[in-house]
Amino acid sequence: TPGEQLPLEQALMGAMLPSANDAANGVAETIGGTIENFVDMMNARAAALGATNTHFVNANGLDDDAHVTTAHDMALITKAALQNPDFVRVFSTAEYTIPATNKQVEARNIGASNKMMFDFTKYYYPGIIGGKSGYTEKAGHTLVSAAEKNGRKLISVVMAEPGNSAMYVD
Repeated sequence: TPGEQLPLEQALMGAMLPSANDAANGVAETIGGTIENFVDMMNARAAALGATNTHFVNANGLDDDAHVTTAHDMALITKAALQNPDFVRVFSTAEYTIPATNKQVEARNIGASNKMMFDFTKYYYPGIIGGKSGYTEKAGHTLVSAAEKNGRKLISVVMAEPGNSAMYVD
């Protein structure tokens, strides 16, 4: 809602769990001063991590011909992000409640869109650390997940799936 005020953590949860594009833009403006500055920061960090086939043009991942990445680059970015405990806490959150705000009188319950995180789905994986799914018409269904098994952390990146369930099967 225009004029709504959320603490950064709540906006991050909104951006990561249900893919709230407005929350992603709010986070970008808060951190970067402007969305454009934040995107420049994203590109600089991606390049520093060796993500040589990535170029971001927005903070929310919506389609743009110049907004590109690869599965390899997403894995590099995720590997670095997993070193940050605050990122891991958000990345691994399955359900979250955003309390009432200055514009919303009731709390909002939100949930992660990665079905591997919920033990009541057939895609549940017991070693899941966290994950982020996404969809745009151009990119198709995408999924970045991290899991741990036998002391080993694994990152999976699935892109350009035609159907939601296909990304979990892969």
